Amino acid sequence: MQLPRLVVICFENRGRPIEEAFTISSQKGCHYEIRGTLEKVRQNPNPKGRTTTKNTIVSILQQRMDKQTSEQFWAVTALTGMNAFVMSQQEKIIAVLPSWAVFRAITFATGYGVYYLIDRHKRYYFYRAELANLLQDEQDVPDFLKTCPDTLKGRSLVGIIFYVSWILGMWLPSLIVYL
Repeated sequence: MQLPRLVVICFENRGRPIEEAFTISSQKGCHYEIRGTLEKVRQNPNPKGRTTTKNTIVSILQQRMDKQTSEQFWAVTALTGMNAFVMSQQEKIIAVLPSWAVFRAITFATGYGVYYLIDRHKRYYFYRAELANLLQDEQDVPDFLKTCPDTLKGRSLVGIIFYVSWILGMWLPSLIVYL
């Protein structure tokens, strides 16, 4: 999956665009382009030696990883709420909609929810791999941050298996109620 380039543009206080730009390339071909004054970067190094630009990219990658995790939580919560509502309000829903329509809606929402969770899982590990690649040459970073676990093996799968099982576990009783 090819994600679009991330472009962060900084402007001077007077509103003039900065002319100098540079690109940090990852091994996977994804480019992060940060435009800003090189003077500011040189004047404000991180005490540990990383430049302000690298810190900015690390921060952006961490925010994107957090976003993927939050979206997984909200997808599971929304589907759980939908299934609880559909089961608890069966009599009122049947009075308005035929059972097959509810059956299809529940099945579609559950299928899309499973797809969405797996997609967010893969995107999380994409950003995790980019972070590991960016921190590869850093001396003060722990080794576990310099390598990225495989997306679909071992401990990486525990959360996604739990969430998919949860969604399917809520889907089945909802279907039984309408059969």
